[in-house]
Amino acid sequence: MCWIRQPPKYYEGKVQYKYLGTLGTGTYAAVYKVERLQEGGPFAIKTMPLEHATIFQAEVGTLQRFPHTNIIAYVSHFRYKDVLHMVLELASYSLHDAIINRRIDKTTFLECTAMMAAGVAHLHRNKLLYGDIKPQNILITEQNVVKLADLGEVRHMVKPLDRAVGSESHQAPEVTMEGKYGLPTDIYSFGRTLEDMVINTLMEK
Repeated sequence: MCWIRQPPKYYEGKVQYKYLGTLGTGTYAAVYKVERLQEGGPFAIKTMPLEHATIFQAEVGTLQRFPHTNIIAYVSHFRYKDVLHMVLELASYSLHDAIINRRIDKTTFLECTAMMAAGVAHLHRNKLLYGDIKPQNILITEQNVVKLADLGEVRHMVKPLDRAVGSESHQAPEVTMEGKYGLPTDIYSFGRTLEDMVINTLMEK
């Protein structure tokens, strides 16, 4: 679990945020729901300790340089009390939540698949490997728009990679066997995510 705890209020310069709740925690990051008091509207804030600044900066750079309708939108970032903060658009729930709660019918399955594919294709056109496609990293907004999130594992594919990235449950065989791999590994992980949707939702209706 991530060690970071959020105060009731904190600041990005003169902009004040109010902590509204915890959305999720992990080994090196935590995500919180916040309200921007001066301008209104809820946002998500992803926090990381300074020791993970390289991952943080890489994700910020990807979100800034390669925005897309089906990638979570970057708002701003700042440092507050030795913790790095990334302000992002707020989604309603994850694809994992949708699968668990049986929210996916055939139409929703097709729509989610198309939007996920559009986000991944955008990254691949820019020679970027997502590296961690799984239901937990796919978010859905209040308007039912699917967004790729948690882009900390994104890699620029100037040459094949040989260091494992992503979650073991959705890794391609060439990653787990520590061989050379590239953009096609995202397609394998994409397929495993579709399999999760089919097995856990469609086939049980």
